[in-house]
Amino acid sequence: MSSRRDAGRTLRRRFTLGSGPLKRTSDRVEFVSRVVLALALLLAVPLGLLAGAMAHTAVAALEQQQAATRTAETATLLADAAHGRPGDLSVPTSALWTAPDGAGRTGHVDAEPGARAGSTVDIWVDQAGRRTERPLTDGEVTGQAVVIGVLVGLGAVIGGMTSHLVALWLLERRRFRRWERGWASVEPLWVSRFR
Repeated sequence: MSSRRDAGRTLRRRFTLGSGPLKRTSDRVEFVSRVVLALALLLAVPLGLLAGAMAHTAVAALEQQQAATRTAETATLLADAAHGRPGDLSVPTSALWTAPDGAGRTGHVDAEPGARAGSTVDIWVDQAGRRTERPLTDGEVTGQAVVIGVLVGLGAVIGGMTSHLVALWLLERRRFRRWERGWASVEPLWVSRFR
């Protein structure tokens, strides 16, 4: 039982940088920096989850709005699609489609290179019949929420670690300058003893 108590006491003393009359202000600042780092590490996951949940709610609302205002239509190519460059997956081609209000619309759609006039292509249109992107999917909503949550969590960890390392660097500079000043006042007396 005493070895556990000793191990706990040793760990606490190392984390708090000891105690007693020799503990400097810089040691106390370093302890505060360690506490801030520990809090950042502990809060990274809850902050990431919270940010991910908030992002999911916002992006899901956008998905629902897009699903309500966009419809899938079939466009008929009015001209043969160009063959394009090697590696092209689609080329712009003029086409005709029907808007949600029943009116015909023409414009450019993406078709396979070499597609013939009269062939069809699936497109998405808005309520006015203009071409638009397809609505977000559930997978994309979840993916965006996960990415935002991970980035916020990583940001908390990186921010905590960076602030701790900067604090340590500044404290070491301060300690070194104080040590130099102290040595500068003692060195002449010390060196004169060996002459």
